[in-house]
Amino acid sequence: MLKILVVEDNIIQCKQLVNFISKSILELKLYSMTFTGDEALEIIKNEDVDIIILDLVLPDISGIKILEYIQKNKLYNYRNSIIIISGEAYKHPELVKNQYINNCFQKPINFDVLIKNLENLIYEKKNNIIKEKINVELSYLKFNMSYKGTKYLAECIYLLYNRELSKVNLSKEIYPILGKKYNTNSINIKCNIFQACNNSYFECEQDILEKYFNLPICAKPKTMELIIEIIRHIK
Repeated sequence: MLKILVVEDNIIQCKQLVNFISKSILELKLYSMTFTGDEALEIIKNEDVDIIILDLVLPDISGIKILEYIQKNKLYNYRNSIIIISGEAYKHPELVKNQYINNCFQKPINFDVLIKNLENLIYEKKNNIIKEKINVELSYLKFNMSYKGTKYLAECIYLLYNRELSKVNLSKEIYPILGKKYNTNSINIKCNIFQACNNSYFECEQDILEKYFNLPICAKPKTMELIIEIIRHIK
């Protein structure tokens, strides 16, 4: 479950916002609602939240100052994770290009539009979490992350994450999707993945392979076997 921080100095509006989000999106957990910039900054400095709803006009430091702190300290976990809701949003058109801003809304807010925006952001964040977990597993198995084949394999795993794996044919169903995306053919996708898997097998320590695949003597796994194990470890 993702955690959200709501920063709004109007207590009534803040509670209305929190209540509406809580009723509409069960996948979001309220981490905190704060009414001052100092309180928000303390949380941002010391805690880990996934999404921030931020007013720009606060009684102490402004929302702009909070954004400047995040940028200056390169808190990349907040990239594309901040939603601005402010009556002053129109005064800051430059925020649209800010890498930390997901969207800007002018008050009074349309709650239905906000909820749709949050749902899209949650979907994107969950997908990014899955992709990051896939990359962690591939790195652990000594895949070279700069190889094309590793990139293709990571996308295969992502595409298959929620599929019934016993019914999947990589060559017929998955490789053509990647071939179309990267303007190449399925054979090239397959060969690149095979080479990446082959290099990983010889680079990775034998005890890691044996433990990962739960075999006393680890024979080189086939691509589909590898995908199944990685998904099993992630889930």
